[in-house]
Amino acid sequence: MKLIPYEESLAMGPYKKRKALAGVRAQRAKKQAELAKAELEESLAVRKADLIELTSKDEIDFELLIDSLDYVELTKRRINQFDKVIEMLFPEKE
Repeated sequence: MKLIPYEESLAMGPYKKRKALAGVRAQRAKKQAELAKAELEESLAVRKADLIELTSKDEIDFELLIDSLDYVELTKRRINQFDKVIEMLFPEKE
């Protein structure tokens, strides 16, 4: 790694320093968004498995069933929103 001469470093204002770090910070933010999306996908998979259990019982708790279905649909929508947000905030460079 080549160091910037000290005089240049001192002359570098906060804007230039932020600009130098922008790429790395954007990459970190994208990874955070992808992690949050992955956590939602995991939660969705667990809830779907719970739905199978709910509907296979002798006595069905319909309130819990409806709540679970609502959660599944909302989570699907949130995952789609994450896809759109990630695409808009972090477009693929060609």
